[in-house]
Amino acid sequence: MTKSTLSRLCLAASLWILALSNTLLGQESVIRGRVFDESGATVPDAAIRLERGAVVESRLSGADGAYEFRSVRPGSYRLSADRTGFTSLSVTVEVDPGQEIVHDFTLQTAAVSEAVTVYADPPEFLAGESTTSSKLNIALLETPQSISVVTRRTIEDRQMLRLHEAADNAAGVQLAPGYGGIPAGGFVLRGFRPAFTGGNSLRNGFRDYTFLSPRDTQGIERVEFLKGPSSILYGQMEVGGATNTITKRPLPQHRIETGMQFGSWALTRPTIDATGPLNRDQSLLYRVNFAYHGSDSFRDHYRIDSLYVLPSISWRATEKTSFRFETELQHFDYVHDSGPPIAPESLTLPVSRFLGEPDVSDGNNLQLGATIEITHTFSDNWNGRVGLNALLSDSDLHWVSPRGLQDDRRTINRRFVNSIEFTENYAMQNDLYGRFKTGPLEHNFVFGFELSRWQFTYDWNQGSLAPINMFEPVYGARPQGVFLLFAEQLYTNIAGIYLQDQITLHPRVKALVGARGDFVDQRSNDPVSGVRQNDVNAFNIAPRAGIVVNTWGDANAYFSYTTSFFPNLYGRLRDNAPVAPQQGRQFEAGIKQSLMNGRLLATLAAFQIWKQNVLTPDPVDPQFRVQTGEQLSKGAELELTGRITRNWSAIFNYAFTRAFVSKDNSIRVGTLLPAAPRHSGGVMSVWDFDRAALRGVSLGGGVYSASGRPTSLFNPLVLPGYARVDLFVSYRRSNWKLQVNVNNVGNRNYYESTSFNLHPQPSRHVIANVSYTL
Repeated sequence: MTKSTLSRLCLAASLWILALSNTLLGQESVIRGRVFDESGATVPDAAIRLERGAVVESRLSGADGAYEFRSVRPGSYRLSADRTGFTSLSVTVEVDPGQEIVHDFTLQTAAVSEAVTVYADPPEFLAGESTTSSKLNIALLETPQSISVVTRRTIEDRQMLRLHEAADNAAGVQLAPGYGGIPAGGFVLRGFRPAFTGGNSLRNGFRDYTFLSPRDTQGIERVEFLKGPSSILYGQMEVGGATNTITKRPLPQHRIETGMQFGSWALTRPTIDATGPLNRDQSLLYRVNFAYHGSDSFRDHYRIDSLYVLPSISWRATEKTSFRFETELQHFDYVHDSGPPIAPESLTLPVSRFLGEPDVSDGNNLQLGATIEITHTFSDNWNGRVGLNALLSDSDLHWVSPRGLQDDRRTINRRFVNSIEFTENYAMQNDLYGRFKTGPLEHNFVFGFELSRWQFTYDWNQGSLAPINMFEPVYGARPQGVFLLFAEQLYTNIAGIYLQDQITLHPRVKALVGARGDFVDQRSNDPVSGVRQNDVNAFNIAPRAGIVVNTWGDANAYFSYTTSFFPNLYGRLRDNAPVAPQQGRQFEAGIKQSLMNGRLLATLAAFQIWKQNVLTPDPVDPQFRVQTGEQLSKGAELELTGRITRNWSAIFNYAFTRAFVSKDNSIRVGTLLPAAPRHSGGVMSVWDFDRAALRGVSLGGGVYSASGRPTSLFNPLVLPGYARVDLFVSYRRSNWKLQVNVNNVGNRNYYESTSFNLHPQPSRHVIANVSYTL
């Protein structure tokens, strides 16, 4: 190659790179303005939203009523302003490259009964933003990690009575069976089960222990699934991800919605959702949600009665300071149903077969939660939050536990168990949010620290119980020789400090970086002997790094690295050395695309997760443990959520997951992890009629499926794959709504499992609902 030819190639390459840079980087556009009331006075703390499909940015107007959005990409946007006590305004703005748009809002005072749309319930399947992934209200399109949001619209269309039904609408998520059949909120994410102590559950961003304290779906606004490690924000968490349930908040318009659900298995479920202002200027708002649930079950001899109340109050004390207070009371009275043992014969039984004792198996669970949040705006770009949370749960449980089949493969050995369990959890979160610039870089920043204490006390009483024939059961056995087998008190104290920053490197390039440090003091005592059994003192740093690049149009490519840690509560090393926490890390890459003018959001993600320091039996002395275990999960997920046409909405999800043991001294390497199907997914489709005689009618349904998956690391039984069909029809007219759902239309038998038992899932059933809104 001649020197002149090389020079021409270099010149051509330089020109191409320059042209590409101009195409990618574009010219910065700005939208700014001020908010006034009808008298001309400025309006501070107005919520200004800039929306383009799934892309949502929010600002609060400053003390002088000013707001500003920088680094706005060209396109068509909806710009809106909302403030409690005023009517809402919105306009459409067209943004050209390098343009500066100035738009001032003049808000009119609202009548007390007038609705303010900023707080309206989301009517769509698609959520524009999420706080779970970053605590920064970053748009889903700009989050460098996969996150699925199940909105209130989906919950209502499907008439979800159990929180874990939300797993059907999220890629890579399966339900984790509850404690004795109670409708818990635990989930298997990307192949990893939640810990018994609630390793991946959050409630409004606070740690939740749904295995021990499940709650009703009536008070839930949406459910957010963050895939992969999340210790950067929430401290000790399981490696598979985090589930955050967001409760309903008070609204500034008067509304009372009453409903009655009834259906199969003698279901009776009255509900109330009441909200509105308590004073004329709408600075004090309330909301009360109530539900009573009484029903039998597809399982023989099963009955559940629950009472749920969620009152909450929000108070705008000053123009800059607001308070929110919320409590939750839930009481479950139910039959504790352990399910059949993990054995091939169990899959031949009717799903209704009950193998406990009707007069012995029962559970009683009472829980109380309370949250106080204080938010304060220091300036246009700085605000703070203090959150206090308490959760108490008290359970008195009696159940029959299967102990395997006898040689005739018909008779099940059983034992009786009684356990009194109490959890007491407290947390304080302190966050400082800021937006600022350092030279050409823009920062969206959160700094915080968290203090929490968790206590779990239980005793385990055990007795003998006569065996039962699983094919021809005869009930009436009574426990014999009940004695205290063991008892334990677990204490965990956590102090965490974290820093996270979304940095706008360029209008098309944003980075999300941060780290968290946690000090964990964890111990367990035997309350009978007073002997300390296990101590864990750990310090962990969990970093995070991710980048999002706008590649073309509304398509963003992203890459992220996240980490997690979770202390090993159970198990002791032979030399009494400290037990190191489980460590997790994930690499994820993907593409997020906004389609149909922002009505649809598509996400394609590929990931690989390592979970290390897993305890395995010590080969020298099996009563001790060694930390040689490692588990690995890798796969890909695809989601498509939103409104395809004016009338047609859909949710599609598919996941390919290969989760297996990658290192161990007692389990064969390559053994698949339990409850993790290789293939899983679902599609939900709804058509809303809006013309002629069918106006107000909605028709919808879904198909949800999973391939075969292992029941346990130590049992070769594989649960059969399944495909289930659900259908519904609803009709709205004036203030009335009628709806009928038929779930599991084909009456398919399908199962989930714990490591010890099978849990048959509901057969075909009908749920009808009549509601009226005042």
